[in-house]
Amino acid sequence: MFTYIFCKGVISLQSNDKLLQLNLLVLRNGFLDKYQLDSRHYILSGLLGEALFSDFVSRYGHKSWAIYSDYWFNYGKRMQADFLLVTSERWLVVEVKHYDGRFEYKGNECYLNDKLMDDNYLLAMDLRVKKIRHMAQELNQDIVVEGLFVFIHENSEAKVHLDYALDFDVKLRNELKGFLSQLKRTDNRQLSDGHLRKVDAVLDKYRVKNPFLPKPIKQEDWAGLTKGINCCTCDSFDLAYRHKTVICNDCGAIERKDAAILRMAEQVRILFYGEDYAVTGARVYELCDKRISINAIHKVLRDSRK
Repeated sequence: MFTYIFCKGVISLQSNDKLLQLNLLVLRNGFLDKYQLDSRHYILSGLLGEALFSDFVSRYGHKSWAIYSDYWFNYGKRMQADFLLVTSERWLVVEVKHYDGRFEYKGNECYLNDKLMDDNYLLAMDLRVKKIRHMAQELNQDIVVEGLFVFIHENSEAKVHLDYALDFDVKLRNELKGFLSQLKRTDNRQLSDGHLRKVDAVLDKYRVKNPFLPKPIKQEDWAGLTKGINCCTCDSFDLAYRHKTVICNDCGAIERKDAAILRMAEQVRILFYGEDYAVTGARVYELCDKRISINAIHKVLRDSRK
């Protein structure tokens, strides 16, 4: 989970380990199966939407606000909030959707471009807001907890057909600037460090791990990967190996060998995500296509752990 005062917060496409693993499989395998392709598209779309929202808050929000992103919690049910925006006046639970097209909610079901969707995202949002409201009241019974469901893609449309009121607002991208600007005018008192520590304590009490983490690749998949150090700039495998550096023959980028070894060790960690002792000298040596001595690799790994 990322926690930050808004002016310090940027959602990075390099912050999702599952996406990193899929990108490594593309780099070293050349292709993904349909399930992997769909997963990669879904993750990229979600992260792009969250990055857009983060940018809107940075530009139009108040410097005193604190944001918690990708918050997984269990309050009788395991759920996730894309963002929890904490101001002097309220907690705002935010769900961001980066849908290209027309979203419609009718008959208690969700449709995207007239196609029935698998999940009821509005019902889940309603429950999410209620759960977090109960959590916030452990800190203070008077805390206002509201919800914001944002369709942030520039081509998004949204129609909601209901005969009852939702427990949250629904906004399109072109409405977000005005919404945040109005919130900035009303929620502008500085949050104290002591208050934020109390918020953290409540959130920590119910925080759980993200269940959608990558799994370690199988040994046969590892065996089939392209081996070698990829360029730190252009990803080419056509490198010249010098005494203390590696030089890309395609773009000319120069990288110290110890930095390249640590980068390969991080790739091993991502590929074998979650394994105990995933990063070994032997695996890094194999991933480097044995172009750097095993002794040099062991030394760099030892030094990095000091």
